[in-house]
Amino acid sequence: MAAALLRCALVAIALAVVAWLVLSLRAVELQSDAAATLERARSGAVSQDDVLRARSSLRSARRLSVDRGSMILESILLAATSQREEAIAMAERVVAEEPASMEGWRLLYQLTEATDEQRAAEALERVAALNPHAAAGLR
Repeated sequence: MAAALLRCALVAIALAVVAWLVLSLRAVELQSDAAATLERARSGAVSQDDVLRARSSLRSARRLSVDRGSMILESILLAATSQREEAIAMAERVVAEEPASMEGWRLLYQLTEATDEQRAAEALERVAALNPHAAAGLR
């Protein structure tokens, strides 16, 4: 009886791991699709529909993964498509949800350095606290 319960528990754990892997792979696929739109945006114009589809993909990726990479990617996409205020808001959301996100603070610095000296200084200070070498590269 105990051996049967153990086997059932192992099967349940294996199924949970497989489900987690499938969801993680789907999140990566969604981020990859959005990254392709970002690359097109950097090299020329993309349609608003393309941007909306990419943002939808990134929102779906966020539901499948706790990783903040999709939020950072969305912020970069918004900045690349001249939606700077939304990009800043998304970067601020990243650092609010994950205060130790060096990438989030670096992005926030880059987005605000030309327009909000105080916010950029705060972001640079946080980058320096997390990684002094990264902060030196931004200065």
